[in-house]
Amino acid sequence: MNVGHCYAGSGDMDTIGSPLKYSMCLAENEDESPWEPYHVEQGFNNEQSTVTVFGTLDILHNANYQRDTSQLLLAWAARASAAGAYPPVIPSRVERDENHVTMLMCPDHARNLAQDGHTKASIREYIAGNAKSPMKYVLATGRTSLDSLPRDHQWILHLDPETQVSTYPHPHLVHLLVVGGPTGKSDMVRNIGAPSDTREICTSA
Repeated sequence: MNVGHCYAGSGDMDTIGSPLKYSMCLAENEDESPWEPYHVEQGFNNEQSTVTVFGTLDILHNANYQRDTSQLLLAWAARASAAGAYPPVIPSRVERDENHVTMLMCPDHARNLAQDGHTKASIREYIAGNAKSPMKYVLATGRTSLDSLPRDHQWILHLDPETQVSTYPHPHLVHLLVVGGPTGKSDMVRNIGAPSDTREICTSA
């Protein structure tokens, strides 16, 4: 619990705990991925070993055993829409919060999407363009931060409650990794806090 200066009973004052705080660790399934590895996207060479740290808030499951990739993408967008509890239109209570999300995609989903011509870039663009939420939901989930809303953001309070706003408006806010084994079940992890950080694993000679 004390990773990143988060101490139980001091810096971490949650009333309900979760293993996501300290024990979620997984390896990217590069052998089964139809796309380049995540660390290569971050500027590392393919042969380099790296580790990436994400701040995680919660997980939404995406179980889909059909071959229809249009429905699969729509299901991803629906989960991203529901996951947008800290949309960028409302300043976050967390310093440097990028409001990013991580798609943990099973090999079957990735393979089907790739066979239909989808790339990581096109999937990110789809999520950015289709993950939306009514303003009334945005205000409801961000109500605690409205008291400190800066003057130049006060216009938000006067929008039509049904106005659709993007929950992840920029493709770079969507991370995508192929993980796990052969099944039709993937996960979407809502991230919170500072941006993710990828570092090379250096071993002593």
